[in-house]
Amino acid sequence: MAAVLLLTPKVRKIVNDYDRQRKEGLDPAFELKALSIEGAEWNKVYPVIDAMISEPFIAALKKGLDLQGFPIGSPRVPMTDVSAAAAARIEQALKNLNG
Repeated sequence: MAAVLLLTPKVRKIVNDYDRQRKEGLDPAFELKALSIEGAEWNKVYPVIDAMISEPFIAALKKGLDLQGFPIGSPRVPMTDVSAAAAARIEQALKNLNG
């Protein structure tokens, strides 16, 4: 899940700010205004997280990466790909996030 989200500019901005705060010895805080991210944007990130964690992790991660342009194949047996409905849910959440 994190790999898929890290590929999106908004989430990279959050992660970079977190890393900056840690390097400065701060206790990292998620401040939307400081990152120029509106609360509505977080409302676009959360559905991606929800869609991904509602499915078996590896299959959801691979589908999310594939949908972001990084086709890495199907999970190894005995795991299977996510269902068509789950793939559609992940795809829609990523489309909403990426605009």
